Amino acid sequence: MKNVLLKSNLREIRSSAKRFVSLAFISLLGVGFFVGIKMASVDMLTTLDDYFDGAALYDLQITSPLGFSDEGVVAVRNLDEVQAAVTVRYRDEVFQLEKGEQVVQLIELKQAINRVELTAGEWPAAANEILVEPALLEDNDLQLGDTVEERYKIVGTVNSPLFLDDTRGTTLIGSGKVNYYAYASAETFNEEDAQSLYLLVTGAAAEAAGSEAYLEKVAQAEEAVEEIAPAEAARRIEAVVGVTNEDLEDLYAWRLSTRDDNAAYSDLISSTDSIENIGNIFPIVFYVVAILVSLIAMKRMVEDDRGEIGTLKSLGFGSWRIIRKYLRYALLAVLIGGVLGMAAGVVTLPAVVWDLYENSYVLPALKLGLSPVYATIGLGVALLCILLATVWVVTRVLKEAPASLLRPKAPKAGRRVWLERVGPIWKRLKFSNKICIRNIFRYKSRVFAMVIGIMGSTALILTGFGLRDSLVDISATQFGEIFAYDRAVAFTDPAADITEVQAEMVENGNTAVAAEVSAIEVVGAEKDYAANLVVMAEAEQDLMRLKDAAGAGVTLADEKVIMTAKLAELLGVAAGERIKIVFNQHEVEYEVQAIVQNHLDHYVYMTPKTYQDTVGEYEVNTIFVRLGQSEADFEQYLEDLAWGTVVTSAEDAKQEIEDVIWSLNSVVVILIFASSVLAFVVMYNLAAININERQRELATLKVLGFYNKEVDDYINRETNLLTILGVALGLGFGYFLCHYILLTCEIDSLMFVRQIDPWSYLYTVLIVAVFTAAVNFFTHRQLRKIKMLESLKTVE
Repeated sequence: MKNVLLKSNLREIRSSAKRFVSLAFISLLGVGFFVGIKMASVDMLTTLDDYFDGAALYDLQITSPLGFSDEGVVAVRNLDEVQAAVTVRYRDEVFQLEKGEQVVQLIELKQAINRVELTAGEWPAAANEILVEPALLEDNDLQLGDTVEERYKIVGTVNSPLFLDDTRGTTLIGSGKVNYYAYASAETFNEEDAQSLYLLVTGAAAEAAGSEAYLEKVAQAEEAVEEIAPAEAARRIEAVVGVTNEDLEDLYAWRLSTRDDNAAYSDLISSTDSIENIGNIFPIVFYVVAILVSLIAMKRMVEDDRGEIGTLKSLGFGSWRIIRKYLRYALLAVLIGGVLGMAAGVVTLPAVVWDLYENSYVLPALKLGLSPVYATIGLGVALLCILLATVWVVTRVLKEAPASLLRPKAPKAGRRVWLERVGPIWKRLKFSNKICIRNIFRYKSRVFAMVIGIMGSTALILTGFGLRDSLVDISATQFGEIFAYDRAVAFTDPAADITEVQAEMVENGNTAVAAEVSAIEVVGAEKDYAANLVVMAEAEQDLMRLKDAAGAGVTLADEKVIMTAKLAELLGVAAGERIKIVFNQHEVEYEVQAIVQNHLDHYVYMTPKTYQDTVGEYEVNTIFVRLGQSEADFEQYLEDLAWGTVVTSAEDAKQEIEDVIWSLNSVVVILIFASSVLAFVVMYNLAAININERQRELATLKVLGFYNKEVDDYINRETNLLTILGVALGLGFGYFLCHYILLTCEIDSLMFVRQIDPWSYLYTVLIVAVFTAAVNFFTHRQLRKIKMLESLKTVE
């Protein structure tokens, strides 16, 4: 007797293989997507953290234009918060290469901190031997052993943890942009002073990169370093300049930065958070749909087994033993599907996401793993959902008497629907449409599951397209509609006559606007936010377009400031309210005149008069330029200037954004694909259940002379109507879901465009329409297989 129900289980699986596979597949999708997307974030962060720890990537960097005294370095090393400190020297040189004049940054090779990975060749053994990044060889048709500039011999190639993407920084020579990096031994730098002091913070390596615990340890070390900074600054100024005063200390202070100031590092860490946030939301819809489809599938299975359940009860089998039979069936389906989904998810999704990021970053090999927590949650939720649905369905049937269960369940009686009371509409409907509407109200649970399933799938597909729409236009909007300059030229020499330079640029056909640009902190309720202050008399003109949310231009007024939208959102500030800005530890309060559009970083704008009245002397240090002459002529003009400049290209910044966005956009493709598969599975399963549930009814139609096409239409009309309803609801739900995810995934320095293109609605509808057509095709094949005589047989 103990093996009877087990044998019954095996027969059930064989006889209802499609139902068993559908339950397993739904579990596969839900568990696989949840665990996979969660592990994508975990694996990325684990791989990056291990890489950074293995490379001993700095936690703090101190830069000083005057170098460091031995006494100052020792003072830093003696801090309890500092584990290690290493000085490093740099030198920028112009190399004449195949691609033309290229700026190469030579870095002193020290492996105690920021260890490089030798990818080919050997380590330098002499002063004239250097290690270069692989791109320098590839771009300029060079090989190991070649000599450049008649004195540097290339002996190897390396990857550096300091350079995770294509950004190499700015320089005061050449075009103002560093093109490549290279490493050389200490002998190459002779008696030059070190410009950077890299620190490892005590205990930081034990914490995950970017975590609250890591940031707290770094902040403590930062405070400790800042306490001894003034003494070291005064010491170096006295040693190098000969005298010291407050102005010199401000000019020659050394600067303290963290890993987060490396844009590539910050973007990668933020990306792991964004992927994790997506993993918090999308699987919920998957699981809701899984519950509904499983509920209908198990309900159909139990209804088919009414006679067997009645027989088991008559033979004395208890309710719990009967329930366990169906629990075993569902449990086996969920376990098979869940385990397969988990295996596929943890291998596929993290690898796909990582491959996408490798197109934009220099990254180590991905380390795959499986978190017991996420595995338990993913499989546990699927089990809980489907098993509870099974218990609920079987318990309802077991409440009936055995005699009732041994008789076939009477078909649901037709009844008047509320639409019949609307005479003008009901009278104009065709007979076939009236039957369709009555059937929809007749099978409410299946109809509800199908509408909700299609609604959820449609919402997920639209959300995927909406995320893409909100990403792809960021660079074009930021560096086209908001910032219309081509170059930002910052002057590093205080003696530079910027007014004269601006006039000459205009004479050469360029549009040039002078401004003072500086770093500030805006005080918030919970934290302060770093921002860029732009002081510009011509802020309302064409190169820096200040537009409110409606797109209307804003003219900057005296005694007030204008701030960008994301910063205002983080601070919870609206136009007319007041904010506090910190200038070199001096705090000033301003009224916010307006909030303007912006998508990257934070900006605050004020007039020169406002700046002079509240902060100090207005000193222009930057010129924004829209080129009216050739790029080559403009670059040559800058090289001929007597003053040092740092040039930022809007096109380069735009490309950097597009590289990051491309990676995120590719992740969106995965979401759209997974959501599309879910939509098909839902429609196919519920259509199959619908046919199974009504075989006698459909067989009767065939006996009465209905042609195959008419029987198809009888079923497909319902499917199409429910699909239309589900899609309509899904488009509305998807709009709100998309905007919620956008707000959740945004990092502090980025503001999505937050839009869904009208074409995305059309693409979503087309995808669901294609799947509906595919389901109708499979439905047609199933309907052709219905055997009229067998379906009409019944036990009286």
